[in-house]
Amino acid sequence: MAYTQPSPISGARLPAAGRHRGLYLAAAMFVTGIAVGVRYQRSALTRNEQAQKSAAENLYVSVDRSGGGI
Repeated sequence: MAYTQPSPISGARLPAAGRHRGLYLAAAMFVTGIAVGVRYQRSALTRNEQAQKSAAENLYVSVDRSGGGI
Protein backbone atom coordinates (compact mmCIF):
# COMPACT_ATOMS: atom_id res chain seq x y z
CA MET A 1 0.00 0.00 0.00
CA ALA A 2 1.34 3.45 -0.85
CA TYR A 3 2.11 5.62 2.14
CA THR A 4 1.98 9.39 2.36
CA GLN A 5 3.62 12.02 4.51
CA PRO A 6 3.62 11.40 8.28
CA SER A 7 0.48 12.54 10.09
CA PRO A 8 1.05 15.89 11.83
CA ILE A 9 -0.68 14.63 14.97
CA SER A 10 1.08 11.38 15.78
CA GLY A 11 3.90 11.22 13.26
CA ALA A 12 2.51 7.90 11.99
CA ARG A 13 2.10 7.32 8.28
CA LEU A 14 -1.42 7.07 6.90
CA PRO A 15 -2.35 4.93 3.88
CA ALA A 16 -3.16 6.93 0.77
CA ALA A 17 -6.76 5.66 0.89
CA GLY A 18 -7.18 7.21 4.34
CA ARG A 19 -6.81 10.70 2.92
CA HIS A 20 -9.75 10.28 0.55
CA ARG A 21 -12.30 8.91 2.99
CA GLY A 22 -14.75 11.75 2.25
CA LEU A 23 -14.46 11.16 -1.48
CA TYR A 24 -15.18 7.45 -1.04
CA LEU A 25 -18.15 8.24 1.19
CA ALA A 26 -19.56 10.70 -1.35
CA ALA A 27 -19.12 8.19 -4.18
CA ALA A 28 -20.84 5.47 -2.16
CA MET A 29 -23.75 7.79 -1.36
CA PHE A 30 -24.05 8.75 -5.04
CA VAL A 31 -24.13 5.12 -6.20
CA THR A 32 -26.65 4.24 -3.48
CA GLY A 33 -28.85 7.16 -4.55
CA ILE A 34 -28.81 6.02 -8.16
CA ALA A 35 -29.69 2.45 -7.14
CA VAL A 36 -32.59 3.65 -4.97
CA GLY A 37 -33.86 5.87 -7.78
CA VAL A 38 -33.79 3.05 -10.32
CA ARG A 39 -35.57 0.72 -7.92
CA TYR A 40 -38.24 3.34 -7.17
CA GLN A 41 -38.83 3.98 -10.89
CA ARG A 42 -39.16 0.26 -11.57
CA SER A 43 -41.72 -0.18 -8.78
CA ALA A 44 -43.64 2.92 -9.94
CA LEU A 45 -43.92 1.47 -13.45
CA THR A 46 -45.14 -1.84 -12.01
CA ARG A 47 -47.73 -0.12 -9.77
CA ASN A 48 -48.96 1.99 -12.69
CA GLU A 49 -49.27 -1.04 -14.94
CA GLN A 50 -51.23 -2.96 -12.27
CA ALA A 51 -53.53 0.02 -11.73
CA GLN A 52 -54.23 0.26 -15.44
CA LYS A 53 -54.96 -3.46 -15.67
CA SER A 54 -57.50 -3.31 -12.85
CA ALA A 55 -59.21 -0.06 -13.96
CA ALA A 56 -63.02 -0.09 -14.41
CA GLU A 57 -62.78 0.79 -18.11
CA ASN A 58 -60.38 -1.95 -19.06
CA LEU A 59 -58.59 -0.12 -21.90
CA TYR A 60 -55.25 -1.61 -20.92
CA VAL A 61 -52.92 -2.56 -23.78
CA SER A 62 -49.81 -4.50 -22.89
CA VAL A 63 -46.57 -2.93 -24.16
CA ASP A 64 -43.41 -4.93 -24.66
CA ARG A 65 -40.59 -2.90 -23.10
CA SER A 66 -37.82 -5.20 -24.26
CA GLY A 67 -36.64 -2.79 -26.94
CA GLY A 68 -37.00 -5.33 -29.70
CA GLY A 69 -38.44 -4.50 -33.10
CA ILE A 70 -41.63 -5.69 -34.72
